[in-house]
Amino acid sequence: MKAEKREEETIDEALSFVLSVIKEKFPEIEIPQNLKGYVTTLPETKKLEEKPVEKSEITPQRDYAMPILEALIEMGGRGKVGEVLNKVFEKMKDKLTPKDLELLPSGREKRWMNHARWEGWTLAKEGYIRKSKGIWEITDKGVKCYEEQKAESK
Repeated sequence: MKAEKREEETIDEALSFVLSVIKEKFPEIEIPQNLKGYVTTLPETKKLEEKPVEKSEITPQRDYAMPILEALIEMGGRGKVGEVLNKVFEKMKDKLTPKDLELLPSGREKRWMNHARWEGWTLAKEGYIRKSKGIWEITDKGVKCYEEQKAESK
């Protein structure tokens, strides 16, 4: 008996919530008379307090895309990953933050280099470069993207 009562209460609560949401979101919809008793006013939801955006301590991974494409173009369309990354560093050294220049916890590589490698992976996945045995090569799609981005930034 108690279980049936709890089940009925749960169904009533669910029906009340669903109908209240419908009424709030779609006021033009007419709730049938026999269900109007279920409609309640929903409590106001509080918005999260917006915090001012501060400059990140780490350069976003996507910021490495254009320097990678540019480096590859300057290298004749392809190059060893290490050489490409050296060129990327030269292009970005004034934009990199102190955190970017720190070693990762593994101690094997600096954060900026890791992010640049990941961006290379993303560019390959998107078809802008090809990766093969330590070589990155720009595709026609990558050249076109680079040229369009450069034209837009002028």
